[in-house]
Amino acid sequence: MNKAKFAIAILTLIIIGCSTAIADITQSKSKVLYADVVDIDPKKRLQARQKMNTEYFQKILNLAEQGDADAQLSLGMLYKHGLRGVKKDINKVIEWITKSANQGNAKAQFFLGSLYETGVDVKQDYSKAFYWYKKSANQGNAKAQFAIGGFYYQGTGVKKDMNKAIEWYTKCANQGNATAQLYLGGLYSEGEEVKQDYTKAVAWYKKSANQGNSSAQYNLAILYYNGKGVKKNHAKAIELLKKSANENFEAYTVLKFFMLRE
Repeated sequence: MNKAKFAIAILTLIIIGCSTAIADITQSKSKVLYADVVDIDPKKRLQARQKMNTEYFQKILNLAEQGDADAQLSLGMLYKHGLRGVKKDINKVIEWITKSANQGNAKAQFFLGSLYETGVDVKQDYSKAFYWYKKSANQGNAKAQFAIGGFYYQGTGVKKDMNKAIEWYTKCANQGNATAQLYLGGLYSEGEEVKQDYTKAVAWYKKSANQGNSSAQYNLAILYYNGKGVKKNHAKAIELLKKSANENFEAYTVLKFFMLRE
């Protein structure tokens, strides 16, 4: 063996030896660290958790008091759900989330809308619910737009207005909300509150069905089967019913009936 090969062989042995030693040391340290974690006294673990919660709460509180809208919303949610060791306090919830909403936070506005609509923990107030939903909806919040559509449709907290209901449902649907698309399909298909238009019904049902909405798939299948708003196509109807039947028992029943007739 020449000197160069001998030197390389020696160097290789040294590297292997060092790697093994490092691995042994690392493994040994890991065992020690693991033992430290396991051996921590439960009281100390609790104290450490309480300390972290206190530090987190103080950080959020400081930001909220400085006017940070997101922090104000987060602080309100801590009080709402009693998280991070914070005691539930509905008055604090309303205080901080209202501050956030007044700064234009669409999520905070939507939350207040849902809070007053449901009346959970607060006195139900449809007028306040509509007020906050509208602010959020005007910023493009799809859920708030859907809620506003419902308020106009039912005349809850505001005078019933089908044109405005359609307007807000459409805004929501155009953002890809499958439920709003389903509702629009239903309104145009039934023609009870608006002028019946099967072509529009098919268009909206398709959008919702393509997102996997089983009700839209079922309703669209019926239109295909009867040739309303679309060319009659029994094969397409059965295809849609099969998709819907996985979640929709009515679709399953109708599917069996149609297949017997085919």
